[in-house]
Amino acid sequence: MNTSLYISSGALQAYQQKIDTSANNVANVNTPGFKRKDQSFSEILASQLNNQGRVDQEIGRLTPNGVRVGYGTRTGLTQLVMEQGQAISTGNPFDLMIQGKGFFQVGYPSTTAGGADEVRYTRDGNFHLSPNPNKQGSYNLVNANGGYLLDQNGKPIELDRQYEVSIDANGQINLRSKDGSGAPIISAQQVGIVDIQNPHILKNMGGNEFCGGYFRVS
Repeated sequence: MNTSLYISSGALQAYQQKIDTSANNVANVNTPGFKRKDQSFSEILASQLNNQGRVDQEIGRLTPNGVRVGYGTRTGLTQLVMEQGQAISTGNPFDLMIQGKGFFQVGYPSTTAGGADEVRYTRDGNFHLSPNPNKQGSYNLVNANGGYLLDQNGKPIELDRQYEVSIDANGQINLRSKDGSGAPIISAQQVGIVDIQNPHILKNMGGNEFCGGYFRVS
């Protein structure tokens, strides 16, 4: 009787987690850059089979060799589904979209003196201009959470207000004087994109941002 209750309770908990994951996917269906999660289940009996043949794990067993009693199911692997999203025109020249693999890098200043800035990763390319508090007349590109968009070297992108800014399909930043004088300038900064080798191990930090993982610069 107790075994039946454990099996039922475990299954209900696993299905509740599955429902919570699906509900979160539905709630964020219109969130820019959001990647849904797909959750699987694993049968607990399968994990017990690994003990077969290990003498130190067989002490006190009540079933014959080769036979295991299952104890229901549990939540297995939860994976990000990295399918390409739909492109939507917004009219904002600083709204960006990644075609294919990769994540934007956004930085947050350290809250401790001398500490390293925190870097997070996101597919949400909704950025806007924000005055640079450290340099009058210049701006940074920030997201809705206040994170600074980083360049190919991991530095906050800095824009001078005297230039009109455009970003091409490769993430290259191009500058043109607002008074129309002079030739266009190719900025030394470029939007930094990183390719996370295994995005499924990223830690969700909220706000459609992640941290951790191994990556290479695109």
